[in-house]
Amino acid sequence: LRDEIKEGLAFVFGHPILRKVVGCTATSNFFSSATGAVLIVFVVRTLDAPTWVIGVVFSVGSLGGLIGGLLAGRIGKAVGTARIIWLSQVLAGPFGLLAVLAFPDWGLTLVAISIFATSVWSVVYNTAQVSYRQSICPPALLGRMNASVRFVVWGTMPLGALFGGILGSIIGVRETMLIGALGTWAACLWVVFSPL
Repeated sequence: LRDEIKEGLAFVFGHPILRKVVGCTATSNFFSSATGAVLIVFVVRTLDAPTWVIGVVFSVGSLGGLIGGLLAGRIGKAVGTARIIWLSQVLAGPFGLLAVLAFPDWGLTLVAISIFATSVWSVVYNTAQVSYRQSICPPALLGRMNASVRFVVWGTMPLGALFGGILGSIIGVRETMLIGALGTWAACLWVVFSPL
């Protein structure tokens, strides 16, 4: 088992493009988890949103994932399957900042738009990068490669959530969301400055 784990990690980190994709995803997951850790606190305490409005905001926002799933293949074909990996991350970034600018009452629509747009581009990104990973990996290594990637990129999520909770307690919730949004957007630099 140890040899198989080593082999999977060696393939992931030895591949010049795959390691950049993993760096992008891991960084994005870290900072988006930091944002996610304080988002509800922000919506409840700072924006003073009633519970039913919070439900509507997150429901509308989540529809973006469905739209992204329906359009991912078409967007990838139109733009290029390699290009869409970095482009989707670049385009998602500004929308992450919208939630930071939200204010009470109708300003909650900024949170819904932010969640919606980042969900669209996250699904497009993940569809493209998972397809890319599978296309470059030898069939015998697929399981080990996927396990290695998921260990790294999902492993950053609890660390990001912990970071967000601690940072929110120290500097404030809106400020933490700003750092989370900027960090998530900056994750695109891994793939923008790559052979992709």
